[in-house]
Amino acid sequence: MTRIRWRTVLLCVALAVVFAPTVAWSQGTDPGHATEEQKDQARQYFTTAMAAWQDKRFEEALQGFRSSYDIVASPNSHLMGVRTLVSMSRNAEAYGQAQAVVVEADAAAASEAKYEATAKAAREIVTKLRPLIALVTIVGADQAADAEGTLTVAGRAIERPRWAEPVAVEPGEVTVMLGGLPSKQITAVAGGAHRVDFTPAPPPEPKPVVAYDGPDRRMMAYIAGGVGAAGLVTFAIFGGLALSEYGDLEDQCPDKQCPTDLSDDADSGQTFQTVANVGLIIGIVGVVAGAGLFTWDLLDDGSGDEGADGEPVARRPQLTVGPGSAMVTVPF
Repeated sequence: MTRIRWRTVLLCVALAVVFAPTVAWSQGTDPGHATEEQKDQARQYFTTAMAAWQDKRFEEALQGFRSSYDIVASPNSHLMGVRTLVSMSRNAEAYGQAQAVVVEADAAAASEAKYEATAKAAREIVTKLRPLIALVTIVGADQAADAEGTLTVAGRAIERPRWAEPVAVEPGEVTVMLGGLPSKQITAVAGGAHRVDFTPAPPPEPKPVVAYDGPDRRMMAYIAGGVGAAGLVTFAIFGGLALSEYGDLEDQCPDKQCPTDLSDDADSGQTFQTVANVGLIIGIVGVVAGAGLFTWDLLDDGSGDEGADGEPVARRPQLTVGPGSAMVTVPF
């Protein structure tokens, strides 16, 4: 019988610590194991506190019930402390302590049936107070706070093992503070359930690394060849214009002496010749560069890229030129 009662006491203490949403009262000796001297001391505090409670001296009564409970952890002393808190309109604290009384009275009733009435009375208080208080649940506090972080809700420090449990608060403005983070405020509504989220934002995703294999020589060869071809066409057109202009001036200027009214034609011919020369240079450079790049690409076996069969594959754009059309294709 003694072993069973000790297990009951330990269960009572553990559950009261886990589920009580406010600061737990200091627990004295289990009533089943208290000495007569301890019971007498606790009874004296309890009797004095009851007299103060009946006279509405609630602060004195609350201290007396606490002192009695500190000596002998009777659920009845705890229950009277809850009733005193209700009389003082400290509903949020009373709600949490009433939940603790339910847990410990249920555990004590396993060996002493008289505590069943205590548990029932505590449940009635919990039901009565729920519409008068608000519950606040803190989310992400463990992830956001460091190892030494502290959490306070409405000015009350919350033990770290209970950070994820709903905290009973009085309706109105409630400040929640977590470590050195900026505080958060909510307007608690009677009967409501609120959520304060401190979950830190996820780290940004790393930017993908894009491999760069260098410029595509085949495409550069086509571009250089195209520029070279354009330069040669320019040379042919403006060279022809320059020769035509030169021929006209030669016919009109015997002994290479031209009238002054032909100076504009001479300037035009000179301009045509300059453009033709520039086009020739660009054409030669472009064609030579294109041919060199094209030859280099042909000699490259495309090592480093492998196809489905494991053979090297050169993955480069290809230009197809047809009558009146041009198409770029990329092998995959």
